[in-house]
Amino acid sequence: MSLGSLIWFAFLCVLPMVLFAGAIVWLIRYNAQARLSGQELATRLGMPPITESKDPQQVWYGGEHNGREVAFRPVAKRERSYSGSGYTTSTRFWLQIAMAVQGIEPLKSVVISGRSVSADPDQSFEDVFTTDDPNLVSAEAQVAMLEFVRKGYPTGLTGTTFRMNKGIRSLALYGRAEVPDGLAISADVLPKAPALLLHDHYDSTLSAEAFGALLDDMVIVAQAVESSAA
Repeated sequence: MSLGSLIWFAFLCVLPMVLFAGAIVWLIRYNAQARLSGQELATRLGMPPITESKDPQQVWYGGEHNGREVAFRPVAKRERSYSGSGYTTSTRFWLQIAMAVQGIEPLKSVVISGRSVSADPDQSFEDVFTTDDPNLVSAEAQVAMLEFVRKGYPTGLTGTTFRMNKGIRSLALYGRAEVPDGLAISADVLPKAPALLLHDHYDSTLSAEAFGALLDDMVIVAQAVESSAA
């Protein structure tokens, strides 16, 4: 085999195998890091565990951010997708974040709907959110909630996700007694809060600085909702 043939063989066969093996190693390392991301983030922030479990995905961590009670935990979610040659199953790690909201008991739920969010300034709160009571939050709080979900996520590669567009962020507001059992928020998580502002963040390995900025965004919404009650 000539030198040129060897080069072509390496380029066409060996290099893809090396890249594939490297991708597998990176994915394994990322999943291991993401599985313990809640503990690592809590350590950097000085937020201790508030629940106990041998499963890292069942441990909630909590503390204060700018004087407001918050709690979070990493969650592993299996996703099934079609790649052209068949279905593949992957695991996505994200952060489930809860923030205390005061002064609005009793409260039903406000949850983000399945409808899309656009940059259209005429798109109303009712176009995006479903609610048991359209007068539950003030116009200012509605604007704050819309701005939060429209902010979306950074584009490019984040964790195992590559984003071409920023998409939308999830947001839900529940009275404490109205939180669905399916969200698995135990009674030990912010037990004195009359209401919870919830956000599922699709990157459990974000930095302490990025997490702080995210909490700042949630604080703006919580303050606006509390102003509605006042």
